[in-house]
Amino acid sequence: KKKKESKIFFFQAEDGIRDTSVTGVQTCALPISDYYYSLDGMRLWRVVENYVMATVKKYYTKADDIEEDDELKSWIREMSIRITRVMELHPARPWEPIVFNITTIIFVCSVLYQVHTKALYDSYGCVYLYPANAMVYPPIDKLKDDFTQQDILDLLPDKRSTVLQMATMYVMQGLHLKDLEIPPPEHPFGGYPPATFVDTTMTKIVTAFQKELRSLSTEISSRPDEYKTMDPANLKNSFGTF
Repeated sequence: KKKKESKIFFFQAEDGIRDTSVTGVQTCALPISDYYYSLDGMRLWRVVENYVMATVKKYYTKADDIEEDDELKSWIREMSIRITRVMELHPARPWEPIVFNITTIIFVCSVLYQVHTKALYDSYGCVYLYPANAMVYPPIDKLKDDFTQQDILDLLPDKRSTVLQMATMYVMQGLHLKDLEIPPPEHPFGGYPPATFVDTTMTKIVTAFQKELRSLSTEISSRPDEYKTMDPANLKNSFGTF
């Protein structure tokens, strides 16, 4: 079960973040008007996708270059074994699978991971909704409508476990630092240490990527704080690895 859940999470970024069910908002494949989490997320996805496409086409200028790269094919085969919804190579669309898979990895590890952990305390700090453990097994002889308040109370963890869970989520979300002036990330999303790229063409690609990110950040940063979730300037590079 754990393996299946990790597979689903990894590639839930497919086509941006259309699956807004993780935030409690149900939607179809199209983004909800004025729902910034979805709109900004999909725009950020496209910015990353443009960057990846330019980079991939720099190193794989012809379809034959992809077909002849055995290491690349092995990498995608290995991912498809471990992770669902990996896009496999296709002769008719040689660049699309590579761009999609790399875009997804960057987006999940640097964007979605941070965005989702920002709401850890809101969800898991409410212990009766997401208890970290249970005192007893749920009664198997009762249906949902037959559960009583006492049945639920019997399941919930004791005071020590409750406080430990709340404190852990509080620290993981960084709420203990909320009154401090936290400087922006040293290397925000799309930022790299000097001399990371020395190739002239690659430098131009990165510069274009950073320009798109700044443009998006400028628009998002003009809003109230509650609508700045996807601001690239507040995100770090490669925050988590799956």
